[in-house]
Amino acid sequence: MAFSVFCMCGGCDQCLGAQGFESVPDGSAMDEQGDENMDKTEGPRRKRLAEINSDPGSREALEATYGKVWDTDQLAVEFWVLGFMAPYVVVERKSDHKKGSLEFQHHPRLYFNFMPGKG
Repeated sequence: MAFSVFCMCGGCDQCLGAQGFESVPDGSAMDEQGDENMDKTEGPRRKRLAEINSDPGSREALEATYGKVWDTDQLAVEFWVLGFMAPYVVVERKSDHKKGSLEFQHHPRLYFNFMPGKG
């Protein structure tokens, strides 16, 4: 089963699209007046993305800092991917239907820092 996700990482080969997920274009990047800066999260996301990928951690280092870490196959077993906007993935945990978010790094592609949603 393919999932529709939003990818803002620039289309790298490591994206979920390369892992059997279906990417869809994000048409919300522009408003009706043609303003491209509608997404107020873009600046902070780009900053965090640069921080994560400037010195990507090993699985062991990420586990020491954030706890549990998932590769793409493990992510697909434990979560449904609801949305994707680098460096974040919105997920629903299959075991208890708890929604939350994860961060990810590009290479090696690892997901970490699960933050349960409120409510």
